[in-house]
Amino acid sequence: MTDITATRRDDTARERFSPSLEALLARLNPEQLAAVTSPRPYVLMASIPGSGKTLALVARAAWLIRRGLRPTQLVALTFSRKAADELQDRLARLLGDEGRGVWAGTFHAFGASLARHYARLLPRGRTAGFAVMDRDDSRRAVKRLIRELDLHEDPGDLTELLDRAKRTNYQALAALPDAMRESMTRLVPAYEAVLESRDALDFADLLIVPVRLLENHPDIRRQLQTRWHHFLIDEGQDLDRLQQRLVELLVLPVDGVASRDRTAPTLTLAADDDQAVMSFRGASAQFLLQFTEVYPGATVINLGENYRSTPEILLPAGRLIDHNRRRLPKALTTQNPPGPVPEVREFASDKEEAKYVADRIEQWVAEGLAPVAVLARMSAVLMPIARACEQRGLSVRVTAETPLVERKAIRDLLAYLRVLVNPNDWTAFERVMGVPPRGIGAKTIAQLQEGVIRQGVEATLVFAARQHKGLGALLVLLDTLRSRMRGPAATLRTLIDTLDYRTYLSRRGEPGETERLWFYVEELIELAEGWESRHGTDIREFLDHLVLSEADESQGTSHQVVGLTLHSAKGLEFDACVIAGVEEGLIPHYRHAAFDDLEEERRLLYVGLTRARTLLLLTVCHERMLWGRPWVFGPSPFLAEAKLGSDGRRPAR
Repeated sequence: MTDITATRRDDTARERFSPSLEALLARLNPEQLAAVTSPRPYVLMASIPGSGKTLALVARAAWLIRRGLRPTQLVALTFSRKAADELQDRLARLLGDEGRGVWAGTFHAFGASLARHYARLLPRGRTAGFAVMDRDDSRRAVKRLIRELDLHEDPGDLTELLDRAKRTNYQALAALPDAMRESMTRLVPAYEAVLESRDALDFADLLIVPVRLLENHPDIRRQLQTRWHHFLIDEGQDLDRLQQRLVELLVLPVDGVASRDRTAPTLTLAADDDQAVMSFRGASAQFLLQFTEVYPGATVINLGENYRSTPEILLPAGRLIDHNRRRLPKALTTQNPPGPVPEVREFASDKEEAKYVADRIEQWVAEGLAPVAVLARMSAVLMPIARACEQRGLSVRVTAETPLVERKAIRDLLAYLRVLVNPNDWTAFERVMGVPPRGIGAKTIAQLQEGVIRQGVEATLVFAARQHKGLGALLVLLDTLRSRMRGPAATLRTLIDTLDYRTYLSRRGEPGETERLWFYVEELIELAEGWESRHGTDIREFLDHLVLSEADESQGTSHQVVGLTLHSAKGLEFDACVIAGVEEGLIPHYRHAAFDDLEEERRLLYVGLTRARTLLLLTVCHERMLWGRPWVFGPSPFLAEAKLGSDGRRPAR
């Protein structure tokens, strides 16, 4: 592999680079340039909000390629398709088509690709064409098992717990109450049997399988380390322990030789432990504090200059986050011109809050500052403000954290694609049997399910189709569609025409609802067309990358007002922001008062503060309607920590 460890800092040899890369390097500040051209094998870019880390990652990749690394030897792992596509687009602009040779995608998509390539080593009952059971598929399977096993817990709670248990090798079960642990002890083997019978892996498996593969097969690990020479990882603070372990297995030498061994891959990781707010998904940023211990020879380079926000916004953000004890020390500086001081307003009720905020947003929109973001710890806080904005004629979108691929109209179409590429995908087949309705009732489906467990999907369906006219017609339809399969976009159009899908949607709801659902269908087709232009016409690969994004993709908007939870706002930026409900009990949330949780709650508000470029308004209500009853709150203690308000004291009304 290319030896980047032998390069000296004063020997960047810029004259050998293309003019576009030369221009990019000239734009970098000293810290970014040091990270991009570092000779160290392992580089942690400790990146504050708005520090240009994406630019630095792209420049790092381009610099490595121009130094001799082949694009196909570089892997970029992200948490969303959008981030992966953006990285590839930027590289293509810098390097031409050569930039598209970099493999870029999510951790789960990467895991799925590895699992399919080494299908002979998959768990029992799985083939290279295995189906991916997403979170909704898993919830539906668990709900059915709860009925069959006569359990009494909530399906959502058990599904979440099952995922967490698998990711911790079932160690999470030890801390459960006896009754819950007993339920899980019965659920786990039944759920795994469902996966086996359906030739399926779930989201957790897409990390577990590659980790076990590399742990148990050092020969394969060596092969992969010969194939891939550098890994770029974005949003490193969001890695859970399985993802951290996967990176170690891919990067660290198999035989344990010191990292200066030139046969081992190298690593660039961009992360900000101050934005680690995904612990509810199992993420842990503590490994960043031990980065130089885990990766001997590593360097940590602080990207501490903010290009987004005014000094008046960064000052309270820095004061707030300085109260966290377990963190990497980082500067928080900017050369941006000064702006207005963030404003804190208190209100007697959420009605007063909504009126005031909507009036301010209307003014900001008139000044050309749209879209204006309204952020809150919980989406329920956003709704009165959203209604007040709509009453003023403003276009509003409240992100309900329902990505495109989780909407029913889209899941139904994707289920057809899944069955077309894998006839044994029983989870998907259950969906398509009712789209449109074919007279296949619950009793028939239950009988088919029993047959699938006994003799597999194909044999069960062939036998049952002789006795059920609707099922027989569906199998004929699927065979016809398979014969006409092209790329994902063309196949979707054929499918939609064949099903007369728009008419089907119109029969399901109100006329206005049909147009909204059809908008999502058109969005899916556009997404498929974009995929084909980048990656080709493999439908299974399209499905993997479409479903296996670990972050909300719906970040663009043409609306004047966008409502977001603080979690879903991470990575975004706006000229003007409102953070509503900065109250004790909401932020920090009353369920997260323990020390570790309190530090994460503080990070969550820090994320919110640093979304704003110029204008920032924070609101406090003393009485707020939530869940059908009034709640009494006081100002969040975080306001005093950030010295927001009247000299850090109780903000004036």
